[in-house]
Amino acid sequence: MKKIFIGTIFLFLANVAFTQAPPRLNMFEFTTSCGRTMNIYYVLHGNQINDEMRPLIALHGMGRNARGMANDFRMAVARTENVAVIVPHFSQANFTGAQYNQLNIHNGTVIRPFAEWTFHIVDEIFLYFRERTGLRAERYILYGHSAGGQFVSRTFQLSQSPFLDFGLAANSGNFTFIDETRYYPNGIRNLMDRREDMVNSIQNRRLYIMIGTLDNDPDAHDLSRAFMEQGIHRYERNHNFYQHSRNIAQQNNISFNWELVVMEGVSHNAAQTLPFVVEVLRRTR
Repeated sequence: MKKIFIGTIFLFLANVAFTQAPPRLNMFEFTTSCGRTMNIYYVLHGNQINDEMRPLIALHGMGRNARGMANDFRMAVARTENVAVIVPHFSQANFTGAQYNQLNIHNGTVIRPFAEWTFHIVDEIFLYFRERTGLRAERYILYGHSAGGQFVSRTFQLSQSPFLDFGLAANSGNFTFIDETRYYPNGIRNLMDRREDMVNSIQNRRLYIMIGTLDNDPDAHDLSRAFMEQGIHRYERNHNFYQHSRNIAQQNNISFNWELVVMEGVSHNAAQTLPFVVEVLRRTR
């Protein structure tokens, strides 16, 4: 039944491609509170804001191709769904891996002040975008692929933002387990003061862990070997993180508000995840 449904999504999107032009790709510059200038790409369904429009902030992988991701969303998501897709460019020049997908939380084993953690920038972008465009939504959806998926999962574990709606972490290469024996970013040995927040996030935050069935190469060149205890490839690591989080919920007698989305036939490719993103968007209207 699931295969039939997903096939229907692909057919629907193919039909739309012949009947409805994609929205425009737009861009503006944004300067963060810490003085970094970023390009922000965005697309609007129907090319204009409306009262029911939902903002979806999409985060690229380590290829840092924000424009390419925005164009993919323009063709396959904003074309059919009533969303404003906002894609910030976290350039390598401004954000190292530790500052991007690991959120600038640590310097070695030393934890930086909470106010310096990178997910605050996403809130700044959202608030500026609302002011700039007149968007009325009070919360945003956060999607990320690969390194962007790491950004999403860690944000939903650690952020106190009132603007987060739900998250989609797709094809992440590693995670932060609630493991007191390992240091961040693998575990929380040096983040024990955040443990309660991380446990509560399992109950209070809605997060979709999305993994492609073909994202299973243990020799992938961009798969970090520093996280081998989490699994030999991304497919295994995503399942292990989901099950670990589920076990934490059971141990703490709390509800489990996360979902595992297994994407049949999807490799380590952001564009291939988009029909599954559309499916989640439609289920959460």
